Amino acid sequence: MRTTKYIIAFSCLFLTAFINTEYNNSKISSNVSMDIHKDLQLVPMNELQLKFEANIAPMAVYESVDQEVKLVVRLIKEAEDSTTKTIFKNPDAKKSNVKDLTLERMFKKSAIASQFDKINFTKDSLKTINGVDFLIYEFEAEAQGLDAQSKPITTTSYAYYQMGYVKNKNYIFNFYCPLDRKEEWKSRVQWMMNSVKIRK
Repeated sequence: MRTTKYIIAFSCLFLTAFINTEYNNSKISSNVSMDIHKDLQLVPMNELQLKFEANIAPMAVYESVDQEVKLVVRLIKEAEDSTTKTIFKNPDAKKSNVKDLTLERMFKKSAIASQFDKINFTKDSLKTINGVDFLIYEFEAEAQGLDAQSKPITTTSYAYYQMGYVKNKNYIFNFYCPLDRKEEWKSRVQWMMNSVKIRK
């Protein structure tokens, strides 16, 4: 009986060690960390600064070697309302920033859908991950456009979009890849998104 317990314990430790080799725990900022799959590499900050203006540059971008698979992490700080007079006697009352996430979820879903010609949501939910409430959207989308020779093209993609609010900060985790790579990445992206930790 004791031998069986040892075998089970050893097997669990071996399995955990095997799984963890697939992901690297990465510190994105002083407040944010998450597990990143080993096939995604951090894009150097100087490259991001060339692609984006300073005020809209993401916190971090991770991508595959062929640049088809991307994870983009953004932080949006909401400006405090300075037009209204403070009427709270309790100074902590002003610090509260409670969102109506059900309403926010509807608006955000509509905003995402408007970016594509066709979209099919496979997940549209609210979820608490490591103490933070997130809006989560998983979807398949189709967009039409023009290639370098101005010929019409249609691109199809798989995406996983996760957004959480902490005080006046909005953290956005956006993963996407070609639709034909969905099965390869579906379980991986769920692991990564469920590993997100945000220090309040």
